[in-house]
Amino acid sequence: MSEKLTLSCKLCDNKKENNEIDNQHQLKENYPVSDHVCRVLSLMSSKPIGYIHNYDDIFNAVWPDSVVSSNSLLLLIHNTRKVLPADIKIYNVRGKGYFLSKD
Repeated sequence: MSEKLTLSCKLCDNKKENNEIDNQHQLKENYPVSDHVCRVLSLMSSKPIGYIHNYDDIFNAVWPDSVVSSNSLLLLIHNTRKVLPADIKIYNVRGKGYFLSKD
């Protein structure tokens, strides 16, 4: 399982390519996503499919200077699942973290 997914939003891509600053992250055409969704997708797509991202890594990547509850993470994963393509899923490994899977 060394395949990596390419999931990034248009805002982040534009910033990297042109140093342009837009005001909305978009994963799909005309489908805005939050900065937090963009951050968790960047983290999860940076490793191979099946890599388990532990809870602390996700909290540190998404909310580096904040203290948030585990409910915030649950809501973030819920919102992230909404914008993923149909063949990409996020699964939970109880007590460890989350991983991406491609059907």
